[in-house]
Amino acid sequence: MEYTKKRLLSADELIRHFDKKGITFQNVSREEARDFLENHNYFFKLYAYRANYEKVMSGEKEGQYIHLDFSYLKELSTIDCHLRYLIVELCLTLEHALKVMLIRDIEANPNEDGYSVVAEWNTKDHLGKTRIQKIESQAQSSYCKELIRKNHGHDYPVWVLCEIMSFGDLCKLVKTYNRMYPHRLGFNPKLLTNVKNLRNAAAHSNCLINNLRSDTEHSNIPQGSKIHQEISSIRAISQRTRLTCLSNQVIYDFSALLYLFFLVVKSDPIKKKAYHDLLKLFVHRMQKHKEYFADNALICMSYRFAIYSIRHFYYKSR
Repeated sequence: MEYTKKRLLSADELIRHFDKKGITFQNVSREEARDFLENHNYFFKLYAYRANYEKVMSGEKEGQYIHLDFSYLKELSTIDCHLRYLIVELCLTLEHALKVMLIRDIEANPNEDGYSVVAEWNTKDHLGKTRIQKIESQAQSSYCKELIRKNHGHDYPVWVLCEIMSFGDLCKLVKTYNRMYPHRLGFNPKLLTNVKNLRNAAAHSNCLINNLRSDTEHSNIPQGSKIHQEISSIRAISQRTRLTCLSNQVIYDFSALLYLFFLVVKSDPIKKKAYHDLLKLFVHRMQKHKEYFADNALICMSYRFAIYSIRHFYYKSR
């Protein structure tokens, strides 16, 4: 299919586009919508949340969205923003706890000196550049350059490397350590990929809840994973809901974060506070305009799945 460049539309033209798509302005006036588009959010991000709504399949209104008001898109974008901030906070806490866990286990491992695992992890890319060389070239900020200066040209110990590496590189290091010394860490490091993807999306302000639909056709999520096993113990979540929700990549990644946060973070008060903050968002802020989504089965199911999952880990942390 031939690609056609899309013209940049003004706020008034965007509102007329909403009209053509059957999106109403019952709770937000067109003037308020225009101000929101011009000063608070942009069309591409806001319009993305339409994927949670069905379209008319035939007839005069074919292609128009069913029961979709501008205020629903606005509310979803606001909720998504709050959720992204909390996810980043949880991931930062998890990242620190992961470093502590790794270094402590290396200290207790008689077969590891803190250098061997780094040497095993420090592979070369197709250009012959090692992972440490990449880190050294990318981490020349005032916060890292002194550590790099002192260790450049020498073998990096793991405790120094952890101070300058990205979360993605840390995940790869943990996977290397687990491959060298299986079963010492007590969790499957493959799940770190799910957390990393979610963290990166949240940190880069990507939409998270713009499409909550199940995607069994393209999903690579294993149904027998630890996440499925853990969620299956929550009585309030039926098997059908579990299978449907966990076939959505974002929901699965979010569940992986909840699960790994519980396993890796050792402080019960920190865990309890993190889950409590999430519950506060779901119970209070997300309920502010609950009438907007009362007739959207997809959003309601995803919401119930998430809140039951958060409560599950919250009570396990007590």
